[in-house]
Amino acid sequence: MTESSVRVAVSRRARLVGLFGAAVVAVALLLWAKWLPYAGKVPGLAGQRTWPGSSILTVGGVHPGAAPSWPAATSFASSYLRVVWWALVAALLIAAAPQTLCLGRSYGAF
Repeated sequence: MTESSVRVAVSRRARLVGLFGAAVVAVALLLWAKWLPYAGKVPGLAGQRTWPGSSILTVGGVHPGAAPSWPAATSFASSYLRVVWWALVAALLIAAAPQTLCLGRSYGAF
């Protein structure tokens, strides 16, 4: 075995470990951001068949048919960001994980 073939084998192993780590990060973040928040709500929703919360579209006193306005847009945007911030953080980390954990190389070429 030559030195270059050893480097290639180590490099492939490191990439595989990095991809596995990225997959673990993705699953963990998806659990945290998307699945676990609703795990406790599902049994209650299955029994009631109604969603107990209010619509995010009614934030700031805006009602269907109301004219568009800057205060309505900013109140909706800030309310929406408060609701989905954890999904945004998870998406950014999932997007960065393959590049970071695969040693900055192209993770598609083995």
